[in-house]
Amino acid sequence: MPPDAEPRSKHTPADQEYLDSLSARQLMDFRNYLFSPTYIALNAAKFLDHEWVDVGELRKYLQHTVAVPAPAPVKTGAIPPFVTPGPTCVVKAEPVGSSLSAEIKLRVLNEGGQEVFEILSDSELEDTADSDLEVIATLQRVSRSSSATPLTDPDHFADEATSSFNLADADHFTDNYDSDVDRPFTGSGDTMLTDDDASDLEESDTVWQDDGKSFLRTGKLRVTQKLTVERVEYRVGPAVIYPIHRTRTAIVVDLANATYRDPGTNQLYTLNTIIMNADNDSWEWLGGSRKTVQVVFTHGKKPIECQQIRYKCKAYNASNWIQPHATPSLQHSKRPDAERATHKKSGLRCKPAFHFFNISCMITFHRFMTNIRGAKCLAVNSLGNRCPGGPVLKAKREGSSRGHQYFVGCSGWTPKFKQGHRIHNIPDNVDENLLANALAGRPLSDDRTKDTPPCSGLIHPHTGLRKKTCPHAHIVNGMQVQGRIQNYPCEAVRTIFVPTDPLVFKVLIVHNTTGHNHPMPTLTKVSFGHKETYRQCIEANGVLGASVAKIDNAPSTSQLLKGKIPAAHAAPLHNKRVKQDLLHAAKLEKYPNGLGVDAILPMFHEELTKPLPECYIHSHITTKKGEIIIVTFVPYLLKLLDDPGVTSFDGDATYKGIEGKLNEWELSIFAKVVQRAASLLRAYINGASADFFEDLFDELQRVKLMVTGKPIALKRFVRGGNLLVTNVDMDGAQALGLCRSVMKYNDPEYSGIANNTPPEEIASEFIKLCWRHGKEPIHDFKSLVSAEQYTRIQDVFYIDSTESLEEFSSFIYGLGHKKISDWWRHKEMHTWIIPCLVKSQSHIPADVWDSTPSTTNTNEAQHHWTNSLTGIKLTPVEALESRRKVDQNVAKEIQMSMQTGILSNSNNELAHRMARNGQRQSAAARRARESREAGDISKELQRQINDSVATTKRLKEQLKAAKGPSVDAYERRAHVQSDEADNLSTTAVLTVTPTQSEAPSMPADWVQPSVDSTFGFDIDFDSFLATLGSTDTSLSFFAQDTYMAQSSSYDPTLDPTIFGFPGGDFNALMPASSGIPAADPFGEFMTMYGSSGVFPDATASDFDGTRGVNLVSGAPCGNQLPSLPPPPPESPPAPSPPAEHRPESKPRRMRKEVDEANIITSTRSRAPTARKRLADGEISERPQKKAKSN
Repeated sequence: MPPDAEPRSKHTPADQEYLDSLSARQLMDFRNYLFSPTYIALNAAKFLDHEWVDVGELRKYLQHTVAVPAPAPVKTGAIPPFVTPGPTCVVKAEPVGSSLSAEIKLRVLNEGGQEVFEILSDSELEDTADSDLEVIATLQRVSRSSSATPLTDPDHFADEATSSFNLADADHFTDNYDSDVDRPFTGSGDTMLTDDDASDLEESDTVWQDDGKSFLRTGKLRVTQKLTVERVEYRVGPAVIYPIHRTRTAIVVDLANATYRDPGTNQLYTLNTIIMNADNDSWEWLGGSRKTVQVVFTHGKKPIECQQIRYKCKAYNASNWIQPHATPSLQHSKRPDAERATHKKSGLRCKPAFHFFNISCMITFHRFMTNIRGAKCLAVNSLGNRCPGGPVLKAKREGSSRGHQYFVGCSGWTPKFKQGHRIHNIPDNVDENLLANALAGRPLSDDRTKDTPPCSGLIHPHTGLRKKTCPHAHIVNGMQVQGRIQNYPCEAVRTIFVPTDPLVFKVLIVHNTTGHNHPMPTLTKVSFGHKETYRQCIEANGVLGASVAKIDNAPSTSQLLKGKIPAAHAAPLHNKRVKQDLLHAAKLEKYPNGLGVDAILPMFHEELTKPLPECYIHSHITTKKGEIIIVTFVPYLLKLLDDPGVTSFDGDATYKGIEGKLNEWELSIFAKVVQRAASLLRAYINGASADFFEDLFDELQRVKLMVTGKPIALKRFVRGGNLLVTNVDMDGAQALGLCRSVMKYNDPEYSGIANNTPPEEIASEFIKLCWRHGKEPIHDFKSLVSAEQYTRIQDVFYIDSTESLEEFSSFIYGLGHKKISDWWRHKEMHTWIIPCLVKSQSHIPADVWDSTPSTTNTNEAQHHWTNSLTGIKLTPVEALESRRKVDQNVAKEIQMSMQTGILSNSNNELAHRMARNGQRQSAAARRARESREAGDISKELQRQINDSVATTKRLKEQLKAAKGPSVDAYERRAHVQSDEADNLSTTAVLTVTPTQSEAPSMPADWVQPSVDSTFGFDIDFDSFLATLGSTDTSLSFFAQDTYMAQSSSYDPTLDPTIFGFPGGDFNALMPASSGIPAADPFGEFMTMYGSSGVFPDATASDFDGTRGVNLVSGAPCGNQLPSLPPPPPESPPAPSPPAEHRPESKPRRMRKEVDEANIITSTRSRAPTARKRLADGEISERPQKKAKSN
């Protein structure tokens, strides 16, 4: 064809003449009917001519198209507007139309098939007729889109723009996907509501189960010739449940916003399909779709030709042992389709396996029985026949265990056929007796005590009768029975009138007045609108690495749903399984080959067709053992491995990123030219042997040579190399595989190393093992050794000589811990490990060792950084695609830094890193010092606590020794001598000081109150000592006491002056001018504790005025004491005796496991009871009676 020749049109001359006869307005209207504004904007060049027009479709369209009047304003104030008035969002028009309409008024005329533009004068500006350009601009703003992806959910109209419905616009709709302004309904003019039509409408009180509202017109309306209704309700969008009013009511549903396409055929769904898809009730089609009738939608309007489709409610499926209240007698009482058409949510839900009676052991027993009866034996005999056996009880060989003597075996088991039979252990909460009765077909009980209540489980009829038996427990008259699922009919009938005109998007629904006889189902059905809404959320977030939780919480989801989560936007989207299915379908749509490993090979073949700089998947091989190696990288990044500033690289595998058997191996460097870390290459592998890593590095060498023209240039083995060392973790297979691969590119003349050198000897030439990985097992030794030993073990990396290495080895084995010895023995067994860990044992030059990293921290940090951007546990395809995006972005950032000199992190240069390292080391040293100081303080406190415990124990022992083992140890005998009678022997307690104890020290200023407290007696020493002093002051007080004189603890020559008495005169303690007469102190002393206190064996006659009492000392006492009168018979109770007179208390009886040495016996004594005092009085009277009788 010559260059200047015009292209041939696909239209015939007749069609071309027909197109020329149409106005631009008609063509624009037809274009906007077929295509969405988004498509029109993206393909504007397509509409510059008429080649896009299908003349046949255009003729059909124009046959149903009428003039579109402008929407009249709403006059009534009782009805809220459908859309809140606001500034009109005008779609930007083409420049020519925009400028002409703004500056010059034009009228487009069609003369002879040609469009003629007529310029209007100023006087014609008031002409009410719109120009074609104005009409085109208007149609562009209000055109209806045929796209099947509306932005808002058509089943929920709780948003601001759809919270109320204006009946003046009952036949209009707003397509929020295309524009935010109102536009007229593009159907027949006879179906529209005007101001007069909406004047008698009011908001309906019908309670819908979604957020929709309806408006009501009361009054009879003859819908068809045979059907008349009392009321008409108008609502926008399909409902999740349609109420059945007691009064015959027609429901008009506007579906202008609910246009969806079948993803398989890409055809629009019919209106009745959209209605039935959103309805949670289940309906059975009764036919009638071919029959057409004339239907009136609005009072006073012409009828519209519609298809009449009839449905019958499928009711529900349930067990034959259903509860009586769930039978068809419910009618309106149980499902109140009342005047307000309020569906009360019943407690019964159409959910299988749902009970409302208490769970008991019988239900558990029934479930176990259901499981073992439903599980078929999988054993197959030698002839290939499956075992026909059933469950039977068999005794356990080992006897009773876990409370059961039997287990459930297979009746088909025989000694010759005993492999593969199904066996069930009886749960702890299942009764063996009930199980035996059930398996034998006997009643579970003789009465009805174990009967279960009637079943209340309902199954939604949309599943059909595929489920034949009820999964619930049914025990009737003591017998276990299996409930059969059957359908219970419902008499509700629905008729839907669907217009035959494809441009009318509304339907009319009428129900009979019978009503449903079953509870309302759970609103779990996911409609087209729900699915489309969630697909938009998925598309806005992206499918790579997406999960339901990420989609639900994504900012884009919140923006699309106006701040709501999907579950709050639509109740069915609360089901995670539904959202998972939608997300999986979206992923398969984007990746039709799947998301597993097998899908990567087609992706690799597709990558081969791209230019090399754009290719990302560079290798996909399978080893001889069937292992997979997939190599991916951005070519620009891999070239950084040849940069002179790159002297080392890290290689390590990570296991978090990919779900399944594949792992990700990552090669990372620190690029000094841009002062940042980068992952240059990623390999997806499923092997871990030395042979596999040899194949991996061979493949890396191949692709590196193919892309850059250079191998992996290790300076130790090839000329001109820039890589000095390689950092790897403690994976021996990786290190040895790398050594084998490197030697294949070795230049013996340059390196001086033969190609047949073992890899164990090659490793120390260029490999540095990560110190952090090497220290990980050492951390486990901290609790086994002392702090000094632990520090020495950690210093293994700093051994500076072979002698030090031998000393360290002896030190390790000398610790005697098997765990530590095995750790070091492993290092010695693999001869290449210590040279790659210890600088002094490596063949790497010292300056090279010090100038290169000793850890793989760069690689580990890249693992974490990548996972934070892409997520973890991804499918292989998702992992690869998400990392492709990350690597491409890194390459772009490095390119920008190279071009502009601007670093992505300006604080990441060497000086900054060293400063941060210094700060970290200082902080670590400070924390170590604080920890050490805290440990020292803790040890000191513990030492003080131990000392305190020891001191407390010692003082308790001293106190126990001071008190003595018992009172009997301190009893001494004394004799009362008389001139007229025989000596009477009596027992007297003189002191509480043990015989072998030292006497307490007496200070010079010791006074009389201390004497009382020392002896523990409440004695009037003033008169007593005065009397002694007045009779004979030449005798020493202590010399008069035989016990004191004979005691080795006391000096018998002690002088009373030590007590602070001048001249030893005790009378000096009592002032002469006091006027207090001298009393009988000794008599008071002898009687102050009662007749049985000090001398229990003495009688009253022993203390008369003619007798004296002398202390037994081998010589008579120098001073006779006055006689002691007997106590009165009715004397008041004597005070409690001192502690020294209390008998030894006996500890209470303890259990044998109690250590008696830890028992503290209380020395507290009670006051004597009345019975005790009376007994003491009887005892004291006996000697007197005996004396009188004599």
